[in-house]
Amino acid sequence: MEMTKAERRQIFWNMALNGYEKKTLKEAGFIIPEQMLSLPIIYLVHLEGFGFPCTLDALEGLCEYLGLPEEDFGETVNELFKDYYDAMDEDDDNDYDYNDEYLSDEAEQLIAVDEILYALGYTDNKKISQITVRELMNIRGIGSESIRFIAEEIIKTYYRTYQVPVYKFKSRDDLKLNGKMFFDNLR
Repeated sequence: MEMTKAERRQIFWNMALNGYEKKTLKEAGFIIPEQMLSLPIIYLVHLEGFGFPCTLDALEGLCEYLGLPEEDFGETVNELFKDYYDAMDEDDDNDYDYNDEYLSDEAEQLIAVDEILYALGYTDNKKISQITVRELMNIRGIGSESIRFIAEEIIKTYYRTYQVPVYKFKSRDDLKLNGKMFFDNLR
């Protein structure tokens, strides 16, 4: 029997998040998990008292809450770029497949993240920096394992591209009203 939305919400608030994360989100005005979906990921990182580790926990919890199927991220990349890899293999004897035995698992994941973002149309730093939670959750093959790699890349890209506002964002409404400050000043 499938869980109801109310049961999934209870699991999100009480099991996916620790007490501090739950308290911080509730005090900021997040009543249901869906309220995070329309926000760029960088907003959650800069919610006062939340930060990067808490954002990752919330994103992983949202994966479970939304019931996203846990697919192998590497297989998704190979499907998207199969023709590209096949053409390269025909042209040259070198093996360009990112699953090369000489690459570490972390290097494979980072290459996969870059390729997935590029294939989805996120071709420049501005677009990548502004990815919302909903857009992240809609990436095919995303799951609690791979979401950390993608979120980390999005956040690193933001810091390389923009200057972080000094303003302290205290609530969900504050983020919605003043969030444009995040994308005002390029580096």
